[in-house]
Amino acid sequence: GVRGSGVVQESPEMIDRAVMSLRECIGRMKRHEKEAYELARMMCPAYVQDRTFVLMFLRADFFNIAKSAERLVNHFEVKRELFGVDKLVKQITWEDLDEDTRAVVLTKSMQHFPGMVDSVGRTVIMAYMARDDYSNLQNHHRATW
Repeated sequence: GVRGSGVVQESPEMIDRAVMSLRECIGRMKRHEKEAYELARMMCPAYVQDRTFVLMFLRADFFNIAKSAERLVNHFEVKRELFGVDKLVKQITWEDLDEDTRAVVLTKSMQHFPGMVDSVGRTVIMAYMARDDYSNLQNHHRATW
């Protein structure tokens, strides 16, 4: 089913306050909880603090600051684990995937449908989990990143 079909009324002022609150919330986290985030921020502050990038996390949790902060910090932890430090502050592309991960992508077990959106405008993605070979789960995680 469709999760989170609620809608948040956004205004530029509300977004500014949410972005600031998110940064403050991350600032209060313990250092060991946000190591990859801090590393990414040192590597490329513009990437980590990009308003559009940060808004993805706020919108994913309907502007719940604590949940959004946790999601953003976790994003960098998982990205570092899956792709390494050198890819931490870049958008992952086909060229970044190894041969095994590309093979998972080519199974088409995950498909998005251009132009098809749910009731709140999110892209529809279908997963055919039974078709996957889970011999290397990390390849599957990289493929669906």
